[in-house]
Amino acid sequence: MKTFNFKWMAGMLLVMLCMGLSSCSDDDDDVDPSSLIGTWQLNHSKGYEIYDGEREDWDENDDSMFFRFETDGTCSEWEKGYEQDKEYGKYQIKGDKLIVIDSDSERSEATIKKLTSNRLELETKESGTDEYYDYSVFIKIQ
Repeated sequence: MKTFNFKWMAGMLLVMLCMGLSSCSDDDDDVDPSSLIGTWQLNHSKGYEIYDGEREDWDENDDSMFFRFETDGTCSEWEKGYEQDKEYGKYQIKGDKLIVIDSDSERSEATIKKLTSNRLELETKESGTDEYYDYSVFIKIQ
């Protein structure tokens, strides 16, 4: 099972930076930042990673990871049962991109595919020597 953390999110989001130029119109992809405010629980993750020529696929329901986005641009991440081990960072939304900078100043970026009052869908792609793809669905719980 994949473990979510800011480093993972940083990796998954980094690829999305390269994809930001592919949209036809900036206005079509803008996301309302206020819709992101609150606590989100991972619901489902599907994707793959190719590392050293070996491919690992996943398609799993998972409710153990949480993200919280605050109005002041800060965010936190934790696993169920490990709230005391929260990791903190900062975030911003540019167009349809969610950019997270963790406490180690590592930057991650994902494309917001859907954001409603209770559902967040993020897509992350990386390519190069290794390849990574993830499509995650989060449900707003607070």
